[in-house]
Amino acid sequence: MGEFDWAALAGGALQAAAIGAGLIFAGRQVRISAEENKDAERWRRTKFAASLMERLSKDEELALCARALDWGVGPLIVPTKYRVLFSEKRNKQTGAAATSPLPSSLDTAPVREPQSLNSNAATIAPDADHGDSDSSAGDSGSIESDTQFTHNWAMLARSVRPGLDQNWDDPRMLVYRYCFDSLGGFLETIQRYIDAGNVDPAHLFGLRYYLELLAAPIYYDTLPEERRLAGVKSEEVFRPFMKKYYPDGWYLVEHRDRLPRARQYD
Repeated sequence: MGEFDWAALAGGALQAAAIGAGLIFAGRQVRISAEENKDAERWRRTKFAASLMERLSKDEELALCARALDWGVGPLIVPTKYRVLFSEKRNKQTGAAATSPLPSSLDTAPVREPQSLNSNAATIAPDADHGDSDSSAGDSGSIESDTQFTHNWAMLARSVRPGLDQNWDDPRMLVYRYCFDSLGGFLETIQRYIDAGNVDPAHLFGLRYYLELLAAPIYYDTLPEERRLAGVKSEEVFRPFMKKYYPDGWYLVEHRDRLPRARQYD
């Protein structure tokens, strides 16, 4: 019987141990790499969500919507690309004032939505901006500036009816409508990002506040009864418009509980 080769056995054991250690090290590195990739992906998604929320203040149209929802009164800045509407309207009013014998009060007569445009739409109550305690020169029929106008909740509510208001070509109503169209499209995009897994709803800090105001605008309820849309409660100001034209956006509004609330401080 030959002599046992202890050296070969020891060498094999060391080789096996080295291979095992290498496998353990490699597995650990794979695990660390996977965690790093996961952290990097989480960071990218968080940063992307933050860039979306930043648009609410940097995009002129979305910023107007955010302020309109958040404010009861005050000046709204007209987005740059819509200012031509105001200058053209003002020029027409200036020219008409010099030649027209009609009293200027006709320009601000109460308006009702023509039922032929939408037979199921609620009749628009007269917009009693003239003489109300919250009225101002910016609420009257005249256009005094190309860059800003006075926020008017009665006019906003009329501008986002699914059917066109009879006074739809007023620059202020057009701006409200165009901007809330942009907001509806923005919310639809966010919902599709969520559906695709590109955005975590938990990262959309600050959005829920505005979704709450779309679902039930608190300042609409502060209007005198005669200035509200006939038969339309606050919950119905935006819902018909959003559900008809931006259903995915309204889905986000209805499922806003997935989004974080703002911190509350005593």
